[in-house]
Amino acid sequence: MQPAAPEVAPPPKRRRSSLILVLAVVAVLVLAGVAYFLFFGRTVPSLPSAVLLSGRVLNAATAAAIAGAKLVISAGPGAIPYNATSNATGGYSVSIPADHNYTVTANATGYRNATTSVSVGTAPATANLALQPLVPPPPLRLGAILSLTGALSLFGTDNSLAVSMAVNEINSMGGVFGQNIQLTILDDQTNPSTAAADANQLITQDHVDAIVGPEASGMCLATLPQAAAAHVFEISGSCTSPVFTNESVSLGWFARTVPSDALQASVAAYDAYHNRSVRDAAVIGVNNVYGEATAAAFASNFTALGGTITPGSPRIVTMGSTSFASDLQAVLNVNPAPRLLYIIAYPPDGVQIVKDWWNSFTYYPSWKNVSLMFTDGCYDSSFVNGLVSYGINVTLLTGTAPAPYAGEEPSGYAAWALRFQGKYGHTPILFDANYYDAVYLAALAAQAGAAASGAAIQANLRAVANPPGTMVNQGEWAKALQLLRAGTALNYEGASGQLDVDTHGDPRGAYVIWRADANGSLTTIANFSEAFVYGLDPVAPATVFVPTTWFVAATSVETRP
Repeated sequence: MQPAAPEVAPPPKRRRSSLILVLAVVAVLVLAGVAYFLFFGRTVPSLPSAVLLSGRVLNAATAAAIAGAKLVISAGPGAIPYNATSNATGGYSVSIPADHNYTVTANATGYRNATTSVSVGTAPATANLALQPLVPPPPLRLGAILSLTGALSLFGTDNSLAVSMAVNEINSMGGVFGQNIQLTILDDQTNPSTAAADANQLITQDHVDAIVGPEASGMCLATLPQAAAAHVFEISGSCTSPVFTNESVSLGWFARTVPSDALQASVAAYDAYHNRSVRDAAVIGVNNVYGEATAAAFASNFTALGGTITPGSPRIVTMGSTSFASDLQAVLNVNPAPRLLYIIAYPPDGVQIVKDWWNSFTYYPSWKNVSLMFTDGCYDSSFVNGLVSYGINVTLLTGTAPAPYAGEEPSGYAAWALRFQGKYGHTPILFDANYYDAVYLAALAAQAGAAASGAAIQANLRAVANPPGTMVNQGEWAKALQLLRAGTALNYEGASGQLDVDTHGDPRGAYVIWRADANGSLTTIANFSEAFVYGLDPVAPATVFVPTTWFVAATSVETRP
């Protein structure tokens, strides 16, 4: 009997591998189905969109840009912060997720940290920050040199009220750099020597950044060299001489809020040449900076238009002379004979000149054919009354004058005058509005330049006075601060006029042509609007008159700014 063959079992590992393979295929199919459902069976949510957040970092006191400030933008605890750094203009920008509320914090060396909140939607957003300096900037120091006594005290005492009014208004609305303007007012006694001494005190003892004034052109000449040497800016509301429309005299450290008599001379020349068809003209001016420089300016402007200044002119005459007959002969008895004589004088000398002209008709009948035209120096009732009483036909006399002299008020004047009257109990007088505006321009220029210094005022005066820019009217200091802090250019429109200042520091203004009527009243016969005058381009005098007597002679007192 043979033994049985051993039983062979099926291999178990092969069966197990087949099972695993089947399960793997099933798993893949399930995962594929899940993936199909996820990616094709429903909408996949999009990532959050980004928006731009931008702004500026400024010095809260001066509104100056802060460069290099570090900014942290956060949506809250646990959120990833975003960072930015301000550039040279204080600006920054950063891309952040939309639809969140953020806290923006800025810090910079020398400043306290500042924080603000901003709600960001889907549009670009802005967040500006103002950082307070750890050390406050120095205050703006202004000195005013005005004629509180002497021949021009009628103007000076009231002009000082206008200066104080402007300073008090600015201080009540936040001041300059967040601090009150410090004001010192000194009396020049209507004397150039005293004015020079006042300037020395303000510069060396009071350390002012700018001088407002002085009252008259002679005093301005006496103080300007000191101010320019110390880089103290000088801005007058009443010095009208054309001598300052010259860089060699102003030295770049002078401006004014009253038009130069160079402009008056250009208006007179235009009226004579275009409106009266005069081609030959003579000129007489009294022997001070007002008379000499204005006479030279008329001659330059009339010649530039194509006219001829006749032989002997301009002729400078001595103030207070008992007779001007020989002066009239020197400018009228010439060939070619003038058809018009432009006279720069004050009422006493103007009256005597007209009398000598009138009394010479018997000897020189041709003088009747010469028209007499005066400046604003004779726009005064005392001038006309002195001639009416003498029996002279005053209707033959005409002249030029700034429009405010004739009651033609700038657009901002009425509202300002009401505030002035409410404060001081009387209506403002000549040059009050100009001195108020002088303070505003100096303060605006310092604020715009972010420094209490003459250099900052010099560099920024035209930027705050001229277009383009958002208009800021008299009394709107708070609005001006808001614009400057936002980096917006401004254009100051004052109580005394537009005050668009040219490169010489001169504003333009409206003028009138006046005539005396039979009753002795002064009436306006023609208007040169401010817009028209802005289109004129006055020609600077060929010769600059700077009488040395204005610097040293205590008895040489000018009786008109």
